[in-house]
Amino acid sequence: MLNEIQVLFLPFLACLVLTGIHVYLGIHVISRKVIFVDLALAQIAALGATVAFLLGHDPRSPGAYWFSLGFAILAAVIFALTRTRQEIVPQEAVIGLAYATASSTAILLADISPHGAEHLRDLLAGSIVWVTPEQILKTAVFYAVIGLFHWRFREKFLLISLHPEEAYARGVHVRLWDFWFYLSFGVVITSSVQIAGVLLVFCYLVAPSVFAVMFFDDLKRRLMTGWIMATVVSAVGLLFSYDRPSGPTIMVGFAATLILGGISRAVVGGRRPYRGLALTAGAAALLMTGGWALTLLSPALPAFGPGTPGHVEAGAAGPETQGHAHRGTAAEHEMGGEIEELRAALRDTHENVRVRAVHEIARTRDPRILPDLVEALHDQAAAVREAAAVHLGELGSGSALPALKHALRNSDEDEWVRLRIGEATARLGDTDGLEAILGLAHSGTAPLTRLEAITRFIQLTGFEATPPTDPGAAEFSSTLEAAARWWRAQRDRLEFDAGAGKFRARGRS
Repeated sequence: MLNEIQVLFLPFLACLVLTGIHVYLGIHVISRKVIFVDLALAQIAALGATVAFLLGHDPRSPGAYWFSLGFAILAAVIFALTRTRQEIVPQEAVIGLAYATASSTAILLADISPHGAEHLRDLLAGSIVWVTPEQILKTAVFYAVIGLFHWRFREKFLLISLHPEEAYARGVHVRLWDFWFYLSFGVVITSSVQIAGVLLVFCYLVAPSVFAVMFFDDLKRRLMTGWIMATVVSAVGLLFSYDRPSGPTIMVGFAATLILGGISRAVVGGRRPYRGLALTAGAAALLMTGGWALTLLSPALPAFGPGTPGHVEAGAAGPETQGHAHRGTAAEHEMGGEIEELRAALRDTHENVRVRAVHEIARTRDPRILPDLVEALHDQAAAVREAAAVHLGELGSGSALPALKHALRNSDEDEWVRLRIGEATARLGDTDGLEAILGLAHSGTAPLTRLEAITRFIQLTGFEATPPTDPGAAEFSSTLEAAARWWRAQRDRLEFDAGAGKFRARGRS
């Protein structure tokens, strides 16, 4: 349990950041009766990311973010202009059409790229478990600024959302303030989609707000109820998702809580909200207990998770894979066994087909395959890059070193893939790989990454130490400090012993 909490701590912090701003914005959305504006804005921002992807930008790069933001701002202008006092066409219809158009366009554009389908899937489902401390801090500060902006002009925003006719009667420039609302809303959505994906962002905006509106009429209690509900669902959802996709698990948690809340309100009535909340909490606790027991006791459930090869979160390789990504996962379709057929499979739209193709190509031990593995080192999917790095290290060809060292300089690479690239570089006799591995042991985001990195460092060098088992223990820190001292003293004297598969200091047997 302690290990699970360590792994899921950063994703939980990210969920708290999303909760803080999205519950507040959700109250506005529910009051304005434009429920799908979040989904539309998120999909339009995703369309911007898809355009950036086709133009060669990494999905998590600043370039992709600015493309997404630009599309979201354009949507904000459109949504602000289409709201009128006497609506001929309901604004919800405009929002729905915008969502459908953005979705269709993204599908068409993604079809151009061989990896477009995976890109769309990642945008929809997100990958909140891979959030970094820097992302959390930057997003929290950014959302705090947006929150201060809304607090400063809260009278205007709340009046337009809660009492639009009164706003028109007072002479408030509704269209202008609508623009500022949708602009700030679009900025928030753009950042949130990069962290959590389109669908989970929609849930954080709508589900807690709907739950709160079922029980209370005033803004203060709605906000408090929504924040508490979203925090609890996030914590429980992440805990249940330790060995399964986090985003869908949290979404199911929101849906279950809404259903229980609706039943409770129907049972106790609208005049006793606190009794309804207590009944919902009790029912949810019983449901969680039953679900937890089912997870622990049922032998029929798949046992994917840390230490098993089949578990990959939203297409990303990472600590959960604990080895070659997707080695035990069946490919979507047959590939053929000839070199040219396997090469064609490396360009397949399905990630697990490409992973399997990397494994099968490497098994041939054919000298002609080296360029194919080097090319796979630049694949869109982290699992493919991980598999390519592992096999390049196993093949032992020094010709792969330039490509591996170039990949090692990519500071934006997934840290687990970077660990495998560093290991492959070290196995080819280059100390740059050892330096990268030691760096990950010191500053890796995930505890499992740090633990695996120090273990690999010990295995690949003459540094004499017992690999630690707990990255949070004092033993780990002392071993890491000793390894750093050893590295500073020995790095210039190291030579690679190909027979032993490890580095040794000159002058020592």
